[in-house]
Amino acid sequence: MLRRQAQQLEHASNESKRIRKEKDALIEGWKTNSQQQAQHIEHLSAEREKLRKEWETKAANLTAEIEKLKLTQSKQSEDTKAALAEVNRDRRLTHSELHKARQTLYMYTFELKGAQSFLTTADTFSSSEVTNTLQRLNAEVLQGTAFMAESMVELFVPSMTKLDSKTDNQVAGGKRLSVVIGGAIVYFLGTKKHKDDPILIQIAFQAYLTYFLRWIAAAWIIGGKEDHNRFIDTIYQNVREQEAQAIAGRWRALTLAHVPNTRFDELQLTSQMATKAISGLSDILLAAGCTAPKSDIVSGLSSKFTDKISLLVSLAIRVNKIIGEDVTSGDFEVLAVPPATAFDGATMEDSYDESSPSARGGTMPKVLCATDLGLRKKTRVGMVGEKEKQWEIKMLLKPKVALKSVVDIMDE
Repeated sequence: MLRRQAQQLEHASNESKRIRKEKDALIEGWKTNSQQQAQHIEHLSAEREKLRKEWETKAANLTAEIEKLKLTQSKQSEDTKAALAEVNRDRRLTHSELHKARQTLYMYTFELKGAQSFLTTADTFSSSEVTNTLQRLNAEVLQGTAFMAESMVELFVPSMTKLDSKTDNQVAGGKRLSVVIGGAIVYFLGTKKHKDDPILIQIAFQAYLTYFLRWIAAAWIIGGKEDHNRFIDTIYQNVREQEAQAIAGRWRALTLAHVPNTRFDELQLTSQMATKAISGLSDILLAAGCTAPKSDIVSGLSSKFTDKISLLVSLAIRVNKIIGEDVTSGDFEVLAVPPATAFDGATMEDSYDESSPSARGGTMPKVLCATDLGLRKKTRVGMVGEKEKQWEIKMLLKPKVALKSVVDIMDE
């Protein structure tokens, strides 16, 4: 038993030695490992310090580079701002110069257009177109007055040769009428019979409308005061005598386009002129022996013929614009032969006789009144030399007249 115990003790002793050796080995290994780790840590510390120093060096260099870049950028920014300011100054200067150039160009263009407009003689309408327009107006007057005469005679004119006495209205109407169509036809209106044949009333209607529409076609201010029209016309005659055709024609066109007109628009102006024409036509019926009040005659004419007379007035206004504003190569003159003028076959036509009237006792027959408008074109072709050779005059449409002899035919 002791032996067994001794063996157990020996075994325990050996086991204890083995454990101690293992412990010593572990401690030795730990020491070695610790030393290695310490060396590694020391190496890492050295590396870290080295990296730190390198980083600090690089950071310092980078900071210096950044500062240098900041300085460079600041200088470049200042240079850029200066350059931009100079560019802006140049741009403003260029813009200002461009604006001035545009203004100058606009001014020169405007002046050039003005000069061209004065130097050109291009017309919007040809002579034949103006003539056709006037012929249409004459045809409308002829057709309208024939119907008006027949219609109004049935309503108002008594079937008597002459009146024993005249009313105040008839006398006043005759006086107003004589100023427009002449005293001769007014006299015959009061002494001739009209009920069966209203031709003399038709002629009087034609005459009144011919003179009235001629006044509209030639007026500077339609419906304006006559002294204003005469004033402008006097100026234009001086311009026409002293300036070339292109300048005079353009002066006329611009004046008509810009002269202060009446306060009416074209529709109102047409209505106003038609009312004035109807009032004049009513005086013809009074002079022919109508005893009705003037207001009744005006009402009768207005109810039937306002549209027709408005058309005539509108055509005359159109002629006014065409010959006044749309043609500058020459001056179109709308003609209406005044009453009591000696007949001249070279410048007028007899509406009621195809053959040319002959002189009686060395005197040419007298014009009773106008019946149709005529058209003449007068163009300045020279500025020097004989006065007659400075102008070219073309009769495009002869005005037509009724001679006093037409009354004698009525008595046959």
